[in-house]
Amino acid sequence: MPTFYAHSLEDQPMENWQELQDHLLRVARLAGHFAEAFYSQPWGYCAGLWHALGKYQPDFQQKHLGKRVSVEHSGAALAAEKSKDLGIPLAFAIKW
Repeated sequence: MPTFYAHSLEDQPMENWQELQDHLLRVARLAGHFAEAFYSQPWGYCAGLWHALGKYQPDFQQKHLGKRVSVEHSGAALAAEKSKDLGIPLAFAIKW
């Protein structure tokens, strides 16, 4: 399975870049923690987990290598597409 990255570091080898899975899990935990304040920890966790799912696209990964492409990396559109009842509110939480 290929390695996907959330963030690259200029002039640094790929080994020092942040892996996408690690990034999404860290953001999910943090967002879930903040959402506990309004009794919505699961929603916060899910929004954090989905916030950058689009970075799994091969075209987005090419951006890290300097390729100039326009790729939507937010998971908001995917959430809205998957479920109108639950996905739309999740998409708003992700995007804004």
